[in-house]
Amino acid sequence: MREYPVFIPWEGEHLAAVLSVPETRARALALLPNVPGAPRSHRYQVWALAAERLAAAGVASIRWETTGFHDSTGSAETATMAVTPVEEALAVARFGQRAVGVETLVAVGTCLGAQTALAVAAAVPECAGAVCVMPRMTNRPAVRRRFAEAAKREGPLGFVQRHPAARKLLVGSLGRLGLRVRAPLRASLPKALEHAAVLFVFDQEHLESRSRIFPRIRAMVSRLPPDSRGRFELRVVPTWGLDRFGSVASQDAALEAIDEWVERCLGQGQESTTGRSVRESALPST
Repeated sequence: MREYPVFIPWEGEHLAAVLSVPETRARALALLPNVPGAPRSHRYQVWALAAERLAAAGVASIRWETTGFHDSTGSAETATMAVTPVEEALAVARFGQRAVGVETLVAVGTCLGAQTALAVAAAVPECAGAVCVMPRMTNRPAVRRRFAEAAKREGPLGFVQRHPAARKLLVGSLGRLGLRVRAPLRASLPKALEHAAVLFVFDQEHLESRSRIFPRIRAMVSRLPPDSRGRFELRVVPTWGLDRFGSVASQDAALEAIDEWVERCLGQGQESTTGRSVRESALPST
């Protein structure tokens, strides 16, 4: 593998990036969007390891730091999930495609990077697939927000505020009301599935809280045409710390999922599709 540090022009600034190229002719380019504040190799150099493994499979990759962070120029006052930096990601993708001489893309990310990867898959017809590790899927329900604000005050809710067990029980119940899929996901997932294979990866640590939204995702995907449904998988891996790559097991699980899914997207190691939107055996029965 050969690696090239580059600075990519972007709206008057320059994005610090590393382009990783296999020794043989590249089959595709993997886009590795990051989260604001994290270095381009992410925590524990996970994206650097991913780049090495992808290169061994003949896939080039590019990872970078967003505007105003680390070695990229510019300024960033806040880091927010409200804005998907898809145009920045597309500029990086176009640079990488030209540099490597390929058209086919795959996109991989975690958290906001997963949101960006999905948006790229939706926007780019030549994107064959996306791996979304621990994507943010829900907005905080308004009813839960109102309860949280009220719980700060004394009065009828004072008892709940002073007793963590009671508060946890009530908040957990209210959290099931008004639960809705985040707008970026609602907009990007159906469009991406028109042509790209999309994998959502979660861990056991956050399964209880996040699994409440799984039926909503399942219902959304079930309304899509059969071909689109067959391109989607939601997978729960038996590890913890996946949101922060906080254990060796979580890092290995993420890298193995990326390797497998990229091969599937590029047409090798193709498995027969069941047409189901998720792996039902991995999900809670409720």
